[in-house]
Amino acid sequence: MNHTTDGAVALRLRPSTVKSLVVYNSIADCEHIHGHGGRTTVRWLDPQ
Repeated sequence: MNHTTDGAVALRLRPSTVKSLVVYNSIADCEHIHGHGGRTTVRWLDPQ
């Protein structure tokens, strides 16, 4: 997942058979759609 200076984030799904890249206005929007009610969380690979 990548983020921009305006708060937008990009999520790339690669392990699945259908690869996709989606841009959201915020991490909150991304978590709302992909967070599964708190059962899935974002883990940053780069702490910056």
